[in-house]
Amino acid sequence: MPRKIESAAIFQTRLLTESIFMPVIWQNLLTPATHAIYFSAGACCLQKIARLANRMKVYHVVYEPAAKSVDIHFWSKCTLACRACYLRYETLDFGLFDDPIARVARKNPEKPPTKFLNLDEVLALFEGREVRSAIFLVTEAALDAAMPALAKALHNRLHSYNVLLTNGLKLADMAHVDEIIFSIKAITPQIHKAYTGKDNREILNNFESLANSGPKLPQ
Repeated sequence: MPRKIESAAIFQTRLLTESIFMPVIWQNLLTPATHAIYFSAGACCLQKIARLANRMKVYHVVYEPAAKSVDIHFWSKCTLACRACYLRYETLDFGLFDDPIARVARKNPEKPPTKFLNLDEVLALFEGREVRSAIFLVTEAALDAAMPALAKALHNRLHSYNVLLTNGLKLADMAHVDEIIFSIKAITPQIHKAYTGKDNREILNNFESLANSGPKLPQ
């Protein structure tokens, strides 16, 4: 399947429409308008395994039954320092809330997650469920060394369409990523640096390189 490359300033999570809960759910953070399956890393036992795949730092997973889509949230040290990064105030999926912007506006900063799921634990969540698409997102999924292993496992076991959201500064093995969405904060290098702490030349070079290596983009 050819890879699709896009740029997007903002990624909007889809409206979540169905309420089904698994035994690992301990917090009901859903409102009637935003129902979904919500998995929390804090509800699963952490295994101290030295293998790379089991050092993966996934802390939050949301499954949307109507679209059979899953959002997989990674936590790593982001390569940018965006001045308006909402993750300082909210680490859960925005699709879980009716008005996430209002929620962030009235919250105090919260601590980063400290409990994570490994590869086997993430895959176990999807046993018996159809996953048509998987979206890797949050701080910078491309920096997680085990992300390519998860993408490969989802391809091989569930035949999912894998999407990576990235700021584009550092890229990983994309062999099992079907679509890449670049979140380019600004085109002008000076403005980008003022907002993120770094200019965007390497990001734009990565975008161009990936675009040239894959199918032609729509004009």
